[in-house]
Amino acid sequence: MAQFVPQREYMVVSNDIDIGSFGAGPCTIMILYNDTSRLVSHLDATTELENFKIQVQKYLLDKDPSDINILFTDSGDPNNFILR
Repeated sequence: MAQFVPQREYMVVSNDIDIGSFGAGPCTIMILYNDTSRLVSHLDATTELENFKIQVQKYLLDKDPSDINILFTDSGDPNNFILR
Protein backbone atom coordinates (compact mmCIF):
# COMPACT_ATOMS: atom_id res chain seq x y z
CA MET A 1 0.00 0.00 0.00
CA ALA A 2 1.29 3.48 -0.85
CA GLN A 3 0.37 6.87 0.61
CA PHE A 4 0.52 10.24 -1.17
CA VAL A 5 1.30 13.50 0.66
CA PRO A 6 -0.26 16.53 -1.07
CA GLN A 7 1.40 19.94 -1.17
CA ARG A 8 1.47 21.77 2.21
CA GLU A 9 0.46 18.60 4.05
CA TYR A 10 2.07 16.13 6.45
CA MET A 11 1.72 12.43 7.07
CA VAL A 12 3.18 9.99 9.56
CA VAL A 13 3.42 6.36 8.47
CA SER A 14 5.14 3.22 9.65
CA ASN A 15 8.22 2.12 7.74
CA ASP A 16 6.38 -0.75 6.05
CA ILE A 17 4.24 1.69 4.00
CA ASP A 18 5.50 3.33 0.80
CA ILE A 19 5.07 7.08 0.86
CA GLY A 20 5.83 9.94 -1.50
CA SER A 21 4.78 13.23 -3.04
CA PHE A 22 4.84 14.82 -6.48
CA GLY A 23 5.61 18.23 -7.97
CA ALA A 24 8.40 19.33 -5.66
CA GLY A 25 10.15 21.49 -8.29
CA PRO A 26 10.51 24.66 -6.24
CA CYS A 27 9.09 22.90 -3.15
CA THR A 28 10.92 20.68 -0.69
CA ILE A 29 10.01 17.25 0.60
CA MET A 30 11.23 16.79 4.16
CA ILE A 31 11.33 13.39 5.82
CA LEU A 32 12.04 12.78 9.50
CA TYR A 33 12.49 9.09 10.18
CA ASN A 34 13.70 6.44 12.57
CA ASP A 35 13.59 2.65 12.58
CA THR A 36 9.81 2.47 12.95
CA SER A 37 8.13 5.51 11.37
CA ARG A 38 8.43 8.53 9.07
CA LEU A 39 7.01 12.04 9.02
CA VAL A 40 6.80 13.19 5.40
CA SER A 41 5.99 16.79 4.55
CA HIS A 42 5.63 18.64 1.25
CA LEU A 43 6.80 22.20 2.04
CA ASP A 44 6.50 25.32 -0.07
CA ALA A 45 6.63 29.09 0.36
CA THR A 46 3.04 29.15 1.66
CA THR A 47 3.53 26.48 4.34
CA GLU A 48 2.30 27.80 7.69
CA LEU A 49 5.32 27.85 9.99
CA GLU A 50 3.33 27.31 13.21
CA ASN A 51 1.53 24.26 11.81
CA PHE A 52 4.85 22.90 10.55
CA LYS A 53 6.39 23.26 14.04
CA ILE A 54 3.39 21.54 15.63
CA GLN A 55 3.61 18.58 13.23
CA VAL A 56 7.34 18.13 13.86
CA GLN A 57 6.91 18.42 17.64
CA LYS A 58 4.07 15.86 17.60
CA TYR A 59 6.25 13.44 15.65
CA LEU A 60 9.22 13.88 18.01
CA LEU A 61 7.15 13.74 21.20
CA ASP A 62 7.79 10.10 22.14
CA LYS A 63 11.08 9.60 20.29
CA ASP A 64 14.75 9.86 21.16
CA PRO A 65 16.05 12.80 19.05
CA SER A 66 19.38 11.02 18.57
CA ASP A 67 17.53 8.25 16.68
CA ILE A 68 15.92 10.66 14.19
CA ASN A 69 17.29 11.13 10.68
CA ILE A 70 16.31 13.89 8.27
CA LEU A 71 16.21 14.15 4.46
CA PHE A 72 15.40 17.12 2.22
CA THR A 73 14.83 16.94 -1.51
CA ASP A 74 17.04 18.78 -3.95
CA SER A 75 15.26 19.46 -7.23
CA GLY A 76 17.85 21.83 -8.68
CA ASP A 77 15.40 24.75 -8.67
CA PRO A 78 16.99 27.83 -6.98
CA ASN A 79 13.83 28.34 -4.89
CA ASN A 80 14.24 24.81 -3.55
CA PHE A 81 17.61 25.86 -2.08
CA ILE A 82 15.95 28.80 -0.27
CA LEU A 83 13.31 26.52 1.26
CA ARG A 84 15.87 23.96 2.39
